Amino acid sequence: MQKPNQKILLFYAFFALVIILLWSNPVLAQEQAVFKSATKIAAWVLVTLGIAGAAGCAVKRLSDQRKEEPLEKGTGELRKNNPLKEAYFSAFYPSEAQANVRSTFHVYAHTRDALTEINHDMGRFKDECGGGIPAPKTAEQSVPLQQGIPITVVPQCDEIIFEPTSLSKTWDDNWVRFDFDFKPTENLLGKTLEVQVLIYIRGIENARIDCPIQVVAPQNHPTPDERQPDNSFALAKQLSSQTTTLYQKIFVSYSRSDTEVVEIYRLNQLARGDDVFMDTHSLRTGEEWRAALAEAIDKADIIQLFWSANSAESTEVREEWEYALKYRDPKKEGQSFIRPVYWTKPMPACPRELEHLHFNYVPLG
Repeated sequence: MQKPNQKILLFYAFFALVIILLWSNPVLAQEQAVFKSATKIAAWVLVTLGIAGAAGCAVKRLSDQRKEEPLEKGTGELRKNNPLKEAYFSAFYPSEAQANVRSTFHVYAHTRDALTEINHDMGRFKDECGGGIPAPKTAEQSVPLQQGIPITVVPQCDEIIFEPTSLSKTWDDNWVRFDFDFKPTENLLGKTLEVQVLIYIRGIENARIDCPIQVVAPQNHPTPDERQPDNSFALAKQLSSQTTTLYQKIFVSYSRSDTEVVEIYRLNQLARGDDVFMDTHSLRTGEEWRAALAEAIDKADIIQLFWSANSAESTEVREEWEYALKYRDPKKEGQSFIRPVYWTKPMPACPRELEHLHFNYVPLG
């Protein structure tokens, strides 16, 4: 139902007030001719405004109806023609990389039905991979994606630099490939590189693939038993058996002042089927909340730390990440566990204890 236009109502009230004043004014009442003319003019003005207002509302209502009908139809057709599809993430990389030799690193976002196509596509990189296709690591669980959703892949390692450092592409409903390369230096001979491939969907980290790579001396031929099978059945079996991490239990660390932003993230993760612990939704009445938070951090796959000026000053947020550093992930100092994001620039200063972590900018606000 259309609400009355406030300006029209004000006009009505104004002219009604004029009539009341005319009727109550004894001076004007004595001047009968003036009084009658004024009231007639006011009455005609009110009638004219009423007709014009009613006609305007009718025209606007018809116009809105015409706009709404194709919009609803178009939305339905868009959803019908652009359904969600289950996307998997696979990394193809050499288990051994030769020192001073450039190696390739490929990450695919793909449907389960695209395995044969991916295998064929990777065949183009056989020579770069030393004559064979490296065995991939993929996730058992999938992420429902709609065509056009942005995906960003970021490979990270302290000892080497990937080129490019990150790539962003849109999900095309079947598969999309992200290509990187790297060259270990000679001083890394004999070391195992701890490579992490971070998968961001709409700017939020959704998955991580851990890819250990051994640095070896230059050689003429690659290790044959690490090559990719050419048969699609063997490939499907291999992809389902070599798994990586898709976050399912997520502890949200945030300031209550940022609840509106964090709630959008929570609903998005719940739609994916993730278990999200957020104090306002997860704590039970009468529960000892400190013990409950500690237990939730212990069970979580990651802490999604929402970093802002508010959380930087929050005592509760500090206690959460301090607990994680000291008790949940002391060996790696939270590098594989605490995932900080910020959405306002410049980024609020972080404490010294968190300076070794990568803070990812996401335009959430």
